[in-house]
Amino acid sequence: MKTGRQLQGIIETMPPLPEVAVQVLALVQDPDFAIDDVVSIVRTDPSLTARLLKLCNSSLYSLATPVTDIRDAVGRLGTRNVVRVVVASCSTHYFSDCQRRPRALDPHAIWRHALACGVAAEVLSERLDVSDPGTAFTAGVLHDIGKVALSQQIDDDIEVTSPLPGEGLVAYEQRVLGSDHATVAGLVLERWPVPSEVRRAIVDHHDPAKVIADPPLTAIVHVADLMVLRAGVGVPADGLVLEYLPEALRLLGIDSVRADGFAPRFLTELAKIEEMLAM
Repeated sequence: MKTGRQLQGIIETMPPLPEVAVQVLALVQDPDFAIDDVVSIVRTDPSLTARLLKLCNSSLYSLATPVTDIRDAVGRLGTRNVVRVVVASCSTHYFSDCQRRPRALDPHAIWRHALACGVAAEVLSERLDVSDPGTAFTAGVLHDIGKVALSQQIDDDIEVTSPLPGEGLVAYEQRVLGSDHATVAGLVLERWPVPSEVRRAIVDHHDPAKVIADPPLTAIVHVADLMVLRAGVGVPADGLVLEYLPEALRLLGIDSVRADGFAPRFLTELAKIEEMLAM
């Protein structure tokens, strides 16, 4: 295991979320935003512009006439899909470490779980009408950014033991790794220009007291995280307790049965965005 100072060094080398994603996220929170504003931001990133045009002209949309103008592409894709592609494209490089890691900290597995959590948070925010879907998607995608730093901190030969009876994820990580992903995420996000609501949701989504005190986005991220794990997307340590915080369920006005009932919708949406990102 590397030292805390080395972990801080890892955190400091993680580049912040690209400005294009921050700007798009801030823009779509304004109910009066215009498509031209989105286009102006996206045009500053040639790779995103090319990806959105390619997606719009793919078999997913089957347009009779190819789209060559990014404004037309944004209009046809819709704000939701633009936000999805921008945030996911700007985040995927954080999870690209291919070094061998313990199963629960494999970067590729973390990425798919993060993407699924983003979609699940988006679905919850829309269905429950308690948060902006684009903001929820962003918080969900980034909710495990602390695991990325932890995965680089540990040595390949670390002995990852099984959870103790009744042990939750945060307690397990603190015992085995010396810190937990939510705490580390807070250190990462101190350096990133993300909205305070998103930062709080990511740092606090396992803390029952803060789930109650925070805006609803924190509860959404918590429920989305557990919903995704309970649906089998992600690789938690065998035997880890996967129970929703009662505080989060009460705040959102749902129970565990209804929370699990959102799984088919998020799995459908996850398949769509994975196909989009493969374009």
